[in-house]
Amino acid sequence: MKATIEIPDDLYRKIQAKSGALGKPLQELTINLLEQWLSEKEKRFQELVPAGLDSRLPAVDEAIQAAPSVILRRARSEDVPALVPLLQSLFSQEEEFAPNGALQERGLRAILSDPRLGDVLLAEEDGRAIGMVSLLYTVSTALGAPVAILEDMVVDPSRRGAGIGSAILARALRLCRERGCARVTLLTDARNTGAQRFYEKSGFAQSVMIPLRLILREEARP
Repeated sequence: MKATIEIPDDLYRKIQAKSGALGKPLQELTINLLEQWLSEKEKRFQELVPAGLDSRLPAVDEAIQAAPSVILRRARSEDVPALVPLLQSLFSQEEEFAPNGALQERGLRAILSDPRLGDVLLAEEDGRAIGMVSLLYTVSTALGAPVAILEDMVVDPSRRGAGIGSAILARALRLCRERGCARVTLLTDARNTGAQRFYEKSGFAQSVMIPLRLILREEARP
């Protein structure tokens, strides 16, 4: 369905006044081009809304003022090839994991194939994936409520420091609240104090519990 937007009367009059010196043909062309531009913006917005995500939220806007061209949305199966390199970048920095494109693709497709398992949020700039976060959902018997595990979060190294990570995290936490999650849990490398400070700014705190792992499949070894 084609989206349409009407230009407000006061804006229309300003355009007429500013472009009047160009002559009527150019004036009309200016107005038509503006209408087309607004229509495309509205169409893009309508594509995002059914997925439960709008491309601009107040808290998110504040986080990415330095990157106004960034769009946040749910990832789709066709985004997997663009997400795999981001995960490989993440796992190349972590002590306990190693990048493996085939495994990362398998994991992403498993999440995206069943919305009950989790969500993958994508930060996109000019059609290029520059960041992502994956959420997994389960139920806590201690809390008697749904909870979330923030499994992966990464921003392209070339775009770090622009508030994109804060924007993705803010949107992920809002999504968890919308799903009724009572808690969000994540793991970071013990030596990655920068990541720990980043999450603490959003309210995360270290737990007195420690993680224990049992490797059941050889491919899960670092």
